[in-house]
Amino acid sequence: ILRVDMFAAFPTNSANEPGTFVGLSQSAVTDATAAGSGGAITSDGTNFVLKSDAGSDVGALLDTSFHKFRIEFGSGLTEWFIDNTSQGTINTEADIWPLAFKMIGSTTNEIRLGWAHIWYG
Repeated sequence: ILRVDMFAAFPTNSANEPGTFVGLSQSAVTDATAAGSGGAITSDGTNFVLKSDAGSDVGALLDTSFHKFRIEFGSGLTEWFIDNTSQGTINTEADIWPLAFKMIGSTTNEIRLGWAHIWYG
């Protein structure tokens, strides 16, 4: 399992904006739902959401506090967590690897990143 741990906050999060995200994607990706997005956490204006080009899963209600986010990329499913609580799964995109860590802001929403750790375990 490839794990991505992030300590991050969305201090501005009112828009449904998949162009503002943090996670793993190919280098040219500018939208969490675009081809080449392996899995990224974003805002739909109401909830934290895990999105990729293989699926989407809605998690907890948005707030502006820092949280420990984790995305675990397995061979068939990708599971994600907020503060060590599972939020659900999406299918793992199998044909787009290798990916890179990416944090991007587009229009309205903002992300603050304290730290990130990527590891196999």
